[in-house]
Amino acid sequence: MKAASSSGATVSLAVKHLASLRGLTVLLLLYTCLGAGVMMQLENSQLPHKRRGLQVEDVDRNFLYKLYEIRTSKLVSREDFVAASKKQIAKWQEIRSALEWSFNSAFLYCFTLYTTIGYGHAHPVSAAGKLFSLLYSVLGIPLFLVFAGRLSARLQRWLSSKLPSALLAGKRTSEGGGDSLPLWTSAVLLTAHSLAGGVLYAATEDWPVGDGAYFSLVSVSSVGLGDLTPGLDSRAKLGACLLHLTLGIGLCGLLMDRLNSWLDSALQEAAATEDHKGKAE
Repeated sequence: MKAASSSGATVSLAVKHLASLRGLTVLLLLYTCLGAGVMMQLENSQLPHKRRGLQVEDVDRNFLYKLYEIRTSKLVSREDFVAASKKQIAKWQEIRSALEWSFNSAFLYCFTLYTTIGYGHAHPVSAAGKLFSLLYSVLGIPLFLVFAGRLSARLQRWLSSKLPSALLAGKRTSEGGGDSLPLWTSAVLLTAHSLAGGVLYAATEDWPVGDGAYFSLVSVSSVGLGDLTPGLDSRAKLGACLLHLTLGIGLCGLLMDRLNSWLDSALQEAAATEDHKGKAE
C-alpha cells in the first residue's frame, strides 16, 4: 500500500511539474526536436543522391548562371528566350522545393506548424512527410495553445507586479493573478516588443529596422506572410529569433484578451442601449 501510495504521489508530482510553464517549455522543446528529426529523416531519404548536401545558395547561383547563359546565347527570337527562361525557372523552383533539410530548417518548420505561423519557407514533398506534418499539427497546436495560455498568464502576473499602478487597470484577473493590464498598455508592450525585434533582426538578419518590426508583428499574430523568413545559417541566431517570437506570442495573447474583453463589453452595452430604447418607445 505504501509503495502504491508513493508511486501515485510521484506520478502526481511529475504531472504537476509537466503542466507548469517550465514543464511545458521543456516538453515543447523536445516535441520540436522530435518533429525536426523525423522530418529530416522522411524528406532527406527521398532526395536524389546528387541533391544531398546542396544548399539554397548553390541552387540560386546556378540558376542565375543559366539565365545569363540564355541571355548571352544567340536565340532566334524573343519567344525562344522567354520559353528557355521559363523552362529554367520551372527547373529552379522544382529543385529549390526539394533540397536537403537541415536541422535548423526542420526545427523552424515544426515551430511554424504548431504556432500556425506557416512562413512557407519549406514544405514536405514526400507523402510520408505530408502525413506526418498533419498528425504533428493535430497534437502540436493544442499543446502550444496550452503553453501560450500559461505564458500569457505568467506575463500578466509578472507585469502586474512590476509596472506602476498608473499603468494597470486596477481590476483583478479571474485567476487572481494580479491587476489586469488595460488595452493601451498591452498595445504599447506589443509595439515595444516589435520595435525591439526590428533592432534584433537588423543585427542578426541585416534587415531594415522597419522590416524587422513588421516581421515580428506578422509572426506573433500568426499571420506569417512568408515574405520575410529568418536565416538558417546560425543556430544561435535562429534560437534568438524563436525566443523573441515566443515572448511576442505571449504579449499578443494579452492584447487579444483585452481586445476581446473590450469588444464584448462594447457589444453588450450597445445591445443594452438598444433594448432600453426599444422599451422606452
